[in-house]
Amino acid sequence: MPDTRFSRSQRLTSSDIRTLFAHGKKVGDDNVLLIYQRKPPSDNTTIRDCNKLGITISTKVSKRAFIRNRVKRLFREVFRKNNDLFPTPYYYLFIKRSIASELSYNSILGEVKAVLKKIKN
Repeated sequence: MPDTRFSRSQRLTSSDIRTLFAHGKKVGDDNVLLIYQRKPPSDNTTIRDCNKLGITISTKVSKRAFIRNRVKRLFREVFRKNNDLFPTPYYYLFIKRSIASELSYNSILGEVKAVLKKIKN
C-alpha cells in the first residue's frame, strides 16, 4: 500500500513563506486567498514532492484552536487526495479569511477548486 501521508517535504518552510509574500501571485475570493509561485528547479525533487502547501488561519477568523486546526486538516486532505488538481511544480499558501457555518471536506474542496480555476484562466 503506498504511503499517502502529508509529509514534511510537502510543507512550506518559513523561508518559502517569506518568498511567497514577497514575490508570489495572489488570487482569491471572500473566503480564501491563495498565494502561489512556481517552485525553483532543484536536482533532488521527485514527482510526489513537487508541490508544497501552507495553510494560514488567523485568530480573527476563529478564536477556537480546534476549529482552526480542523480547517487546516481539511485543506491538507484536499491537497493530498486531489494532487492532480494542483499544477506542478508550485508553492501554495492558502489563507482562510472566513469560516462558513458548515466545515466539511466538500465545502473546502469547492473553495479550492474555485480558486485554482482562477489560476488556470
